Amino acid sequence: LMRYLNNIISDPTEPKYRSIRFDISAFRTHIAPRAGALDFLANVGFVREERGLSFEVASNPEAHTFLVLPLPEAEQDVTAQWGHVKVCRRVLDEFADRLDVPRDERPKPRRPQQPQQQQQQPQPGGGGGFDPFRSNISRLGGWPAGADGEPPAAEAAPASATERRLEALRKRQEEIEGDASAGVDRDLAVLPPASDGAAVASAAAAAAAAAEAEAKSTSDRRLAAQYVAGSLAKRRSEENAPLKTAAMREVERLEKSRAYSRAVVRLQLADRSSVRASFHPRERVGELRALLASLLLEPAALAGAKLYVAPPRRVLDEGRTFAEEGLVPAAVVYISGGEGAPPLGMASLSQAALEAAAGGGGAAEGAPRGVALDEEVEEQRRRKREEEEKRAAEAAPPGGAKLPEA
Repeated sequence: LMRYLNNIISDPTEPKYRSIRFDISAFRTHIAPRAGALDFLANVGFVREERGLSFEVASNPEAHTFLVLPLPEAEQDVTAQWGHVKVCRRVLDEFADRLDVPRDERPKPRRPQQPQQQQQQPQPGGGGGFDPFRSNISRLGGWPAGADGEPPAAEAAPASATERRLEALRKRQEEIEGDASAGVDRDLAVLPPASDGAAVASAAAAAAAAAEAEAKSTSDRRLAAQYVAGSLAKRRSEENAPLKTAAMREVERLEKSRAYSRAVVRLQLADRSSVRASFHPRERVGELRALLASLLLEPAALAGAKLYVAPPRRVLDEGRTFAEEGLVPAAVVYISGGEGAPPLGMASLSQAALEAAAGGGGAAEGAPRGVALDEEVEEQRRRKREEEEKRAAEAAPPGGAKLPEA
């Protein structure tokens, strides 16, 4: 009993000293059979606890039964419990005196320490020997304990060069885009569907361009080989590349990006007519639905309709911004009618909306021009393109001669 209490006095918060297994030989031989021994441990604060599954406890109760001294959560309760254990240890000394047990033969505690001192000033190395079940915390500098005994909040670490660079790029992007709350001029335009003749001419032109491109292109086998070689080279470069933090990857992305003050979105309806308007890159995609609802004769026709882009088909999250959905600087968005609702077309738009769109002049059909966030990186990319075009021109046959066909 003295050894059990000595261990707790020496190390009050160590879990293994607060747990006694019933099937240990010393406990089963010297403690359990003695009258009053279990009652004394209960007075110290030990409680009976069964650990393991129910069938394991039923098959071998002693192997799964423990006496446990619970560790209080509050620090002052731990100190009070430590003092109570010391009182119980002195009671054992009194009984040993009555039995004339010499003091030099009694177990002695190992340098007893108060729980608060042990937690605030842990000994480097964990005391005597390596113990894999004991955590060891060594602080290079102590902190002044606060009113609640907790360390003060750590000061924010100074920003690294990457974080400062990232902050500067984001600030420049916001300056170029402008204030989202101010909005942008919608430049609304309603575009009718193309005529049949224009559609046929457009299809013929596209077919001729495809045929010319196919004649100039290399064989499918060579294209497939180039794609595979490029994929393998990209994988090797990614495997051999140094590890990068999220901030470093974001800096690289922003350095190669361009910022736009507006996004031109063309919403195509079921009859291939479309509504074109401009939005701020940080406006929500839901503003596109709100704009369309204001143009319809019956706004209720939008109930259940979904906005999506294709191909491949991807339904837009109307709670995200145009930039987050990849609709900047320009995009074509489609709308699917709700269940049981008639398809939306130019006939669904109100006369007032058509007149307002016609009077607005319409937005420029091309995508808006962006501004490079990093002018130096943009200049390097421009020079690289010029060098590639120069090498391609030098490799071309002289005099505009054509290569012999295969």
